[in-house]
Amino acid sequence: MNIFTLLGWVATFSFGLCYVPQIIKTYRRKEVADVSLWTWIIQGVGYTTGVAYGFHLKEGPLMFGYVWGWLCTAVFLILYLKYKGKKRV
Repeated sequence: MNIFTLLGWVATFSFGLCYVPQIIKTYRRKEVADVSLWTWIIQGVGYTTGVAYGFHLKEGPLMFGYVWGWLCTAVFLILYLKYKGKKRV
C-alpha cells in the first residue's frame, strides 16, 4: 500500500465518521428542527452519483467512502422523516 492509498483510506474514514455524531444526536434527541434537510438531500444525490463513479474506477477508498456516506445519509433521512415536526420537551 502506497502513501496515497493510505491517505485515501484515512480521508474516507474521517469523512465517514463525521456523520455519526449528528445521527446519534438526532436519535437521542428525537428532533430535527435545526437541521437543514436540503444539505442531506444534496449529499444523498452526491453520494449516489459518487457510488457509480467509485465502482467505475474500482477504487477501494472511493467505493467504501461513497457507499458509507450514502448509508449514513439514508439513515439520517429516515430519522428526519420520523422526527420532523416533533419538538423536544
